[in-house]
Order: sequence, then structure tokens, then C-alpha cells
Amino acid sequence: TITKEETDARHGRYVARIAGIDAEAELTFTRRTPDRISADHTGAPETLRGSGAAAALVDAMVADARKSGFRIVPLCSY
Repeated sequence: TITKEETDARHGRYVARIAGIDAEAELTFTRRTPDRISADHTGAPETLRGSGAAAALVDAMVADARKSGFRIVPLCSY
């Protein structure tokens, strides 16, 4: 399951959770302008590595950008 959480007016994260695993992967972002956000950091704990969670987070952000009309500045090396 992937959800989007807004922590404040400028920051947030996409969070991936897998049923039965007590951990979460995240892709944090910063809203740079009303139509531009930066993908700042993608992280997954050891228990989620190799599960596809990080790739799913990136896919979710790209889908959200297409749907909502914003551009992504890729600062994260992932």
C-alpha cells in the first residue's frame, strides 16, 4: 500500500507498507514552487529491500505528478 503524507505546507513523503511486515519505505519530497517538487530521499529498511517498494514509491510519485500537473526535480540518487 502506498500513501502520500503532507507533513507541512512544503514537505511530505510517499510511504510504502507491505501487509505482514512491520516496516515502511519512504520517498521524501519538498515543494519548491506550486508546480515543482523535489524527490529528496528514498529509503527502505533491510526487511523491505528487494521487495520493489522503492520502485513502487517512484512510480507513485510520477503517477501523482502526471495526475496533478507538477514537475519533479530528482535530487535523490535512486
